[in-house]
Amino acid sequence: VRARYMRLLALSEVNGNAWASAAEFSFTGCLAPFSSYEDATKVKEMNVFPVPSSGIFIIQVPDWDIQQILTCDAMGRLIKREIQEGNRNEYHIDLHHVPSGVYVITLFTKTGKKYVSRVMKE
Repeated sequence: VRARYMRLLALSEVNGNAWASAAEFSFTGCLAPFSSYEDATKVKEMNVFPVPSSGIFIIQVPDWDIQQILTCDAMGRLIKREIQEGNRNEYHIDLHHVPSGVYVITLFTKTGKKYVSRVMKE
């Protein structure tokens, strides 16, 4: 099931009104790569290919000051962290060592800009 929103329904009243509260939510298999509209628009500036891939992904970004690259699995677990030295705008990410599935690759610049993309490894 793919969804972009969720609906909560209060089944009981609290203190005589129809409002309810919840302390914790747990979602299994959900992935939220964007935390804002600004994050979503940055993805358009980033090229990732080939998708799907058998292991090597090429990433191109307009910034030349990428400092760190994080690769996480679909559950948000960190798979790989790379610290980058030098100035370039193309990076090769090797995921041969991980099982097939969906991964999230996040690039951070020295100025705090963030690029996020989901990739699929065959």
